[in-house]
Amino acid sequence: MNTVAKFIIPIVLLVGFELYQKDDAHDDVRDDLVQVCEDDGVCLKALGQYYETCFQKAYRNGGRRRAATFSMGKLLVCINDGAGEPIFGVEPNS
Repeated sequence: MNTVAKFIIPIVLLVGFELYQKDDAHDDVRDDLVQVCEDDGVCLKALGQYYETCFQKAYRNGGRRRAATFSMGKLLVCINDGAGEPIFGVEPNS
């Protein structure tokens, strides 16, 4: 039992830390985009409808040898595509 706990506890801590980082990034990016939208109802509506799905597409969890990555360009393009109109200006190759 003690040997199993030595292996399981670090794994649980690592997974928990990765989920915490993703959640923290999720909230920070959303707060920033809400500030960009300010009082624009169309922008806020698109953000509310498409943010969750688009964030999942734009965020990649890291692995054993690579860090987690996030693409703001992918997120904004995804929200624009979902809304059917250019809500956010996105530079090519971002």
